[in-house]
Order: sequence, then C-alpha cells, then structure tokens
Amino acid sequence: REKQIVSVRTAIQSYVQTEQWSKAEQSIAELDSLVPGSAEMRDWRETLAKGHEADRQRKEKATADLRARQAAADDASTRDVQSGITLLAQNALQEGNRLYHSGKHQDAIAAYNRVLALKPNLADAYVFRGASYFSIGDIHRALLDCQKAIALDPKQAAAHFNCGVARMRLNDDRHAMEDFNKAIELDDKGASYYANRGSLFAKRQEHQKAVDDYTRAIQIQPSASLYLRRGDEY
Repeated sequence: REKQIVSVRTAIQSYVQTEQWSKAEQSIAELDSLVPGSAEMRDWRETLAKGHEADRQRKEKATADLRARQAAADDASTRDVQSGITLLAQNALQEGNRLYHSGKHQDAIAAYNRVLALKPNLADAYVFRGASYFSIGDIHRALLDCQKAIALDPKQAAAHFNCGVARMRLNDDRHAMEDFNKAIELDDKGASYYANRGSLFAKRQEHQKAVDDYTRAIQIQPSASLYLRRGDEY
C-alpha cells in the first residue's frame, strides 16, 4: 500500500509539473481513496483548482490576443471574407481548448487541425496542438509544433516553455534550459516556467539555483509539490 501511495504521489507531481490537469485530477482522486481526508489532499485539490484557473485564464488571454491580432491584420478589401474565416477558426480553437481540458486530446488535435486548415500561420493553434500531442505521449510532434509556433511568433512564451518541456522528456537538457530561460525572459509570471527550470537546476546539482526558482514559482502559485521539491534541495 505504501508503494502504491508513493507511486500515485509521484504521478501527481509529474502531471502538475507538466500541467496535465485532467490526469492530475484522476491521480488525486486515486490518492484520496488511499489517504482520505488528509491535509495533503486539501493541498493537492487547492493546487488543482489553481492550475485549472490559471490554464483557463491563459487560454482566454491567448484567444483574446488572437482576435486582436487578426482584427488588426484584416485588409479592408477582404474584411468580410476574413472575418468569416476568423470566426470559424476561433470557434474551432475554443472547441479544441474545451476538448483538451476534458482530456479528449485526440479530438482536440482534430479541432486544432481545423483551425490550421483555416489559419495555417496561427501560432496559438500550434502551441495548443503541441500540448495535446505531449499529453498523448507524442513528444516529437509536440516539439515540432512548438518550434513552428516560435517560427511564427518568437515572442510566444508558452511555445518556448512547451519546447523546453518536450526537450526535457527527450533528455535534451541544454536546449531545454535555453527554452525555459527564454520563456521567463518573455513572461516572468509563469510559475511552471520557474518550476521546470528549477527541476533542471536540481538535476544538474545546482541546488541554490533550484531553490531560487522553486521559491519564485511558490510566490506566483504556491502548491504542496513545489514546497516538497524545494525542501529536497536544502
């Protein structure tokens, strides 16, 4: 039983670290059946709620940015046609995000494919589709999508972060560190950016740098797993 509890905790930490909230929720429910009503469970559920909310806000912001950029780009002579295409793309993008958060990653990929059929140069769609590929374990496709997103929009912090996470999974730590550094340079409010870079510092035995990154992540979005990981570095 203790081994099972440790295994489930490890899975939760991994899912939280990579922001796979649907899988984290399933593992948290499993842990609750093993250690019901514990303070630990309250911490995990709070972390999960904050993760869902941060993810929702990030997606809403990306969708709002998409609308603003497209509105500015539309040429007056093609505005009616472009508006129709944009509306279809936005609807498909929102549908993809809904499916992704429901854990239906293959269906989400299909929705993002529809977005890209309408808007082949839309960086956000590549970011979201790459996250879906990562969730089903297709790390190479995930990496290709985030690289495409960066090529289209070099200031897309989430794309740099996703590349870093994919490269971590592929054990390309040097380039993963570069990706996390760039993501933080573009957006210093991403808790997961600091948390993942902290994990790389910990792997490299750079303990103080790991502590500093975990501390920054905790300041932005505190969670039990971050306190545990920081504690391991002292």
